[in-house]
Amino acid sequence: MLNLKEDRDGILLNQLLQSVIDIFPGDLSVIDPAYNLVHTNLKNKLDGFGTKSLIGGKCFRHCEYMKTSPDECFAKKVYKSGHPVIGQELMLNDGRWVEVNCLPLKNQFGDIRMVVEFISDITQYKSTEFSLKESEERWLLALEGTNDGIWDWNISTNEVFFSDRWAQMLGYEPQDLKHSFGTYTSLVHPVDIGKVMKAIEDHMAQKSEHFSIEYRMLQKNGHYMWVHGRAQAIWDGAGNAVRMTGSHTDITDRKIREQEINYLTFHDKLTNLYNRAYFDDAMNRLNTQRQMPLSIIIGDLNGLKVTNDVFGHQVGDDLLCLVSEILKNCCRKEDVVARWGGDEFAILLPRTDEKTAFEICRRISDTCDTYQHKLLKPSISLGAATKLTPDISLQYTIKEAEDLMYRHKLLESRSNQSVIISSLEKTLFERSNETEEHAHRMKLMGFQLGKSLNLTATEQDALSLLCVLHDIGKIAITDNILTKNGTLTSDEWHQMKKHPEIGYRISKSSNKLEHIADFILYHHEKWDGTGYPKRLKGKNIPMLSRLLTIIDAYDVMTHERVYKAPLPHSAAIKELKRCAGTQFDPDMVKAFLKLDWKKLMEEEMKVSNKDILHTLQI
Repeated sequence: MLNLKEDRDGILLNQLLQSVIDIFPGDLSVIDPAYNLVHTNLKNKLDGFGTKSLIGGKCFRHCEYMKTSPDECFAKKVYKSGHPVIGQELMLNDGRWVEVNCLPLKNQFGDIRMVVEFISDITQYKSTEFSLKESEERWLLALEGTNDGIWDWNISTNEVFFSDRWAQMLGYEPQDLKHSFGTYTSLVHPVDIGKVMKAIEDHMAQKSEHFSIEYRMLQKNGHYMWVHGRAQAIWDGAGNAVRMTGSHTDITDRKIREQEINYLTFHDKLTNLYNRAYFDDAMNRLNTQRQMPLSIIIGDLNGLKVTNDVFGHQVGDDLLCLVSEILKNCCRKEDVVARWGGDEFAILLPRTDEKTAFEICRRISDTCDTYQHKLLKPSISLGAATKLTPDISLQYTIKEAEDLMYRHKLLESRSNQSVIISSLEKTLFERSNETEEHAHRMKLMGFQLGKSLNLTATEQDALSLLCVLHDIGKIAITDNILTKNGTLTSDEWHQMKKHPEIGYRISKSSNKLEHIADFILYHHEKWDGTGYPKRLKGKNIPMLSRLLTIIDAYDVMTHERVYKAPLPHSAAIKELKRCAGTQFDPDMVKAFLKLDWKKLMEEEMKVSNKDILHTLQI
């Protein structure tokens, strides 16, 4: 009876064990040392028989994870090694994923009696894992693509994670930074920290949906970079912020460009003074009772047009910049100094009475007198007016200042023109073969010849000025042509022949020279019409131009130049006779020859240059 009971109990135990195995969520098998299936919940997929038909068969014949040989069986590996196989993940041929675990069952002597192998389908888990990994990789790629630095703040512990990129953007190595919120705040610019903390606190209190602000952060090299910081907080059930994650983007280049654009919007590009737009805005802001008396100075740079025409726009620009610097240095920090137009300036003087405004004008004028530009002394006409009460229109005050400026300009015009002419003469003598002696001799000869031809006083004055400035256009010709020691090439000669037209434009730009502009333009025309630039003929050539041609030719022939030796008086007279009727007006040549130049020049030499006499030796 006992044996029967034991057998019955063993059968019941086996049945119970098989029942447990059958309900196991996965494939579970018990395998003996001969690799036979002792218990299993595997189903025969080939013949459709149940589990019992598999018991007693070799385990590897029904194993789905093996692909090439029975040696891949994990049960065999456990029997051979004595060690369990845990958590082996494999993909089956049908694309499913499984996790295999093989555990040895040992007796009291440590011998393996059985191996339990259970296989779990983890396809869904692997799919989720792959999706998460792909999502993480996508986000990582996106973050790396934006080149942003990432930070993650655990608000309860005050710990902050800084990404490597976050540190690198500021010039640090990750190990250089302590992982605390204090590290972050210590790097924010002192001027910006207030608004940054307020934006963070507002977001933590859910007053704003996001933290988004532009501010500056300190780099390791001591410079500040502009960043755009963004962050999002997470709140607990009580509405307390427990975590905040964010990034910062380097926007330094954009901020620099914005600053440049803002600067150019309200500043004159050439002089760096405020422009008209800013000045108009400043007038609106300062036109209050608190800023009165409010004074305005209007200034107009003298001689800019003639400077541009004569010396070129670069010299004109230099002159504008010089005057701008003088204006800034003579004014106070709170004064608004602006370039109002091409050659006009305006100065707004808050809380400044009329006396102080005129004192500033005097200081500007005195400073201009002490400066010496490369070619011209800076000169600016100024007018000032003061608004004392709110009922006075600011435009009326500006009109007063402008009217006063124009009155000063008229009074100063004669002096300014003299300064310009002196500068033109100086430049001509410095840059060409023309000399003061040559100009002086021509003025003497021109006066004598003009007197013999009964010129009026006005014509004599014009001729005297023409003798000095007829070649003024040469200041625009390059030095290598003007001072060339030898014959000019055809291209060089073409450039040289432009100087009468250049001289014409220069003289037309000055009120004091405008009346000799045509004489300068035609002083290289010839009697027979073969001259330049217009090929005028005979008496179509202005009289003073014809007269100048003769005395200029005579003086050039009788004095040394870099390209030739001087001729004696007799040879020069012979040449004038030969060219009378072709190059020169024949009647004027006759008048020239009638004069006793030796005697006339000897008389002039008593008060003039004694070297002239040498040229009259026969």
